[in-house]
This record gives sequence, structure tokens and C-alpha cells, in this order.
Amino acid sequence: MEEPGPSICPHCGAVTSATAASPYPYCSRCGRYIFPRTHAESAEGDKATGQSARSSPADVKIFCSFWSIASLVGMGLGVLVVDLGLRAGSGLLVFLGALQVVLGLAQALSVFGLWSLRYWGWRIAVVLTWISLVLHAISLLQGDVTALISLTVASAFLLYLYARRRLFV
Repeated sequence: MEEPGPSICPHCGAVTSATAASPYPYCSRCGRYIFPRTHAESAEGDKATGQSARSSPADVKIFCSFWSIASLVGMGLGVLVVDLGLRAGSGLLVFLGALQVVLGLAQALSVFGLWSLRYWGWRIAVVLTWISLVLHAISLLQGDVTALISLTVASAFLLYLYARRRLFV
């Protein structure tokens, strides 16, 4: 097998040498991954969006699937809480339900960014996961033992996001 030669980082312009051992080599200067592109992908991606055409790895797609389901559930619960608040005449419930809908929309936006491997999608997901961690920790401190499961899942999501950070450019 032929050893890949030097390539130019599309992010910082540094000349880097890729090794055959790494499926996704990254730039030693800026630390971001350099995705190999065929000539057809390069021309198609640059024409349509002005950016490179690349697909996300399978684990990112699986994470996005879970994250989008959580987004839909969160928005649905938010709508139900708003409806309950309107029927009961409780402004607090309407506010909390609307806040849940907005957080669900932000989560759906982050799914789009994560799927297309964009840094802003990663950033939104990290912020939302930290918010979730804080809220579940408060619930746990108030005696809700079931929050331990949510806290564990949110912690796993956060660890995953930080472990795959270099993918999102």
C-alpha cells in the first residue's frame, strides 16, 4: 500500500504529512481533522455550499439519532406543559413549558450541526448537556433518585462529545 504524501490543512493552511495508520489524519498545527476528499466530492461540495462535502462517522449518526429523539420528546412535553398551564391559568407552567420547547428547538438545531460535523453544533450540544447535568443534579439533591439515571446518561453524552471534539470543525 502506498504511503500518503503531504497534504494542506484546509483550516490553517499548514502542510502536514498523513500516515496510513490513521483513518482521519489531523493537522499538527491547529489540531483539526483533515478529511480526504475525491475530486468529485471536492467540486460538488465547494460548488453547492462553499465548503467541503464529507459525511459523519457512524457513531456520530447514532448519537444524533438519540439526540433528535430526545429533542422531539422534550418539545412534546413542553407543548403539553404549556397547554396544562393555559388550562390551569398558571403563568409559571406556561413559562416552563415554553422554555422546554425552546431548549428542544436548540437541541434539534444542534443535531443538524452535529450531523454535518460543524463546531457550532458541537458547542450547542455541550452547552445543552451541561444545562441538563445541572438540572438533574439539582433534582438529585432534592431527593429524586430517578434523576441518577438521567445524570448518568447526560454524563455519558458529555464524555462522548468531548472525546469526539476534533471531528467538529
